[in-house]
Amino acid sequence: MCFKLVQTFNFLWEYPLDGREESSWPSRVYSRPLPWGGGHFAPPAPTLLADHHFDHSPVTTNTTTTSSSVAFLTSYHHHHHLKRRRNLIYFNRTDYSTHNPSQSHVNLASHSPPEQALQWKPIHSKLSLSRRIALYQALSKARLSSLITLTTMASYALSPITAATPPSSLTTLLATATGTFLCSASANTLNQIFEAPMDAQMSRTRTRPLARRVISTHHASVFATVSGLSGSLVLATMVNPTTALLGVSNLFLYAFVYTPLKRISVTNTWLGALVGGLPALMGSTAAGASLGHPASWLTAGLLYVWQFPHFNSLAHTLRRDYARAGYMMMSNLHPALNARVSLRYALAAIPLSSWLIPYYGLTTSTFGFLSLIPNLALIIPAVRFWIATPNGPFSQKILSSLASSPIHLLRPIPKIFGSFESKARQEQEAKKLFWASLIHLPTLLILMMACRPSSSPDADETVSS
Repeated sequence: MCFKLVQTFNFLWEYPLDGREESSWPSRVYSRPLPWGGGHFAPPAPTLLADHHFDHSPVTTNTTTTSSSVAFLTSYHHHHHLKRRRNLIYFNRTDYSTHNPSQSHVNLASHSPPEQALQWKPIHSKLSLSRRIALYQALSKARLSSLITLTTMASYALSPITAATPPSSLTTLLATATGTFLCSASANTLNQIFEAPMDAQMSRTRTRPLARRVISTHHASVFATVSGLSGSLVLATMVNPTTALLGVSNLFLYAFVYTPLKRISVTNTWLGALVGGLPALMGSTAAGASLGHPASWLTAGLLYVWQFPHFNSLAHTLRRDYARAGYMMMSNLHPALNARVSLRYALAAIPLSSWLIPYYGLTTSTFGFLSLIPNLALIIPAVRFWIATPNGPFSQKILSSLASSPIHLLRPIPKIFGSFESKARQEQEAKKLFWASLIHLPTLLILMMACRPSSSPDADETVSS
């Protein structure tokens, strides 16, 4: 529906006056200022027939490649403000997309397709090498893929196998990083292929190559296929089959399960967190740890719980874009749940990093105490974000209903963590939580590397993958 509205407004701005005088139209009912100034725009007046219905007179469009052609009809409608009938535009279900520049006139009132095939915006096939590299970087989301690769390498270094014995070779580490990056690039490209129509409607993603039609879908599909196959082969031949299987599984989950689930259910956030945690598991298996070893899942679990405060805070700031594109996100449908989940998983990072990770020998006990600092730095903005949401724990509505009970003594608490809920406050706290999450994960990984034990007591229990 939003896409059709955009097409219709684009058509109306380009609609020619066709020689009719502007002064002959009722300005308060029909005309409106042109977006570039200098006069008003008015549609052609319909001819009133004997049966009191409007005549659908032929309408012509400009002969430019940017002219849209959305078939419409006009009719009477009783306006509730003006208390009079006014001319409105209604959509027809038939949408013939882009006007063919070879046809000078198209009859939009006939509700029949044009004689010749319609054309989309042309795609320039001749691209320079530097331009192609830039497009491939955008398709693969190079910065995101690089961060995923770094977490995989950190998990490789933190594996109990590499703590007991040095890595078999630098080649294995580089092959793990290369294969992970290629699989991530393939998954991100497939994601953009499937979501190109939605990306074009979002201000954050409308500049992506497929949304701007800078590159063809076929070209992007070939790039995704080559990247995915290359990454899988590198992991299978130069690392081990288990890591390759995890890489392919992660690619499949992200591109073919998570991507369509975003428009179906809010559970996509939990699946997306699982996809974000699997690269850390790939790093452990690449170092030689088995899937059954608890230490293999601890770094992956840390990344899993980190995803929620990171993504939920970002989704809150982008909730209008997500709603416009039709995505089912907690930030759109359940803002209070979105904040509660962020806080819940921010709290879950404390037992994971202060107890489980040192207990299984990934780090020394010193890390359990030092990790409290970045964890608290993440929990405090998560609490403030939770309080600022509508119907939060200290909202005016809830505290007013509890005024007669001893719980009203908790009124000063919001002054410590933040004021009562408001839209401006929610935006501020969501941004603070997002930036805190960006600092939280690298800080924890650096502390884990600094507190890494010199030897692992579980080295004898490892099983080659």
